[in-house]
Amino acid sequence: MANKLGSLDHLSSWHSDWSQLSVVVVGLAKTGFSVADTLHELGAKVLVVADSASAEILDIVEVLGIPSVIGKLAEQQKAIEDFNPDLMVVSPGVAPTNALVQNANEKTIPIWGDLDLAWRLRDRFDVKQEWICVTGTNGKTTVVELTEAMLLASGVRAVACGNIGKPILDCIRDPAEFEVLVVEVSSFQLHYMNHIEPFSATCLNIAEDHLDWHGSFEAYRLSKERIYQGTKVACIYNLE
Repeated sequence: MANKLGSLDHLSSWHSDWSQLSVVVVGLAKTGFSVADTLHELGAKVLVVADSASAEILDIVEVLGIPSVIGKLAEQQKAIEDFNPDLMVVSPGVAPTNALVQNANEKTIPIWGDLDLAWRLRDRFDVKQEWICVTGTNGKTTVVELTEAMLLASGVRAVACGNIGKPILDCIRDPAEFEVLVVEVSSFQLHYMNHIEPFSATCLNIAEDHLDWHGSFEAYRLSKERIYQGTKVACIYNLE
């Protein structure tokens, strides 16, 4: 199994031609559904695989006509093999030790997180949105909500999104045409992130957390520090 399209660098905009792309989306909770729905809207060929999903989301996926395989790992693996994807987009909750993720790595199938896809699509309404990204073990949601409130009070069309509960891809497609996205970013999202260029970024603090997912505190720390990669204007650090 190999990526039929070669480099995916040409897929850099909402207005690129996504119709030749075959994508397997791993996970079908809030973020996974937003990824599948967005790619379907773009005209890509989409397959969704997941261990479980809510009846409500499954009903919508069926109405959209997006094929899905929910349940046994062997069935998911067989469906992916038959689908022969060019790209895998992984939901944040799916650990890097997941057999599907490891298999994609072995077969050199590109793996994105939802942030990678959202970054390329941020020109949905022609003007590319600026991102303010916030991570940290504690306090992310408070800072993201305060930042959103300050921007709104200043007359900026801003919205808090990401790990806070509102998928970033939903905000990119929102007819409100937000100028700034204040993105709460989890260590899971940062692990799968390849490249974004936020206006500013901060890691508020770091303490031992999610070690079962990351495998070690060092791996967790390395995921968190990726928030600063590509930042264009302001990297805000906590010196304590």
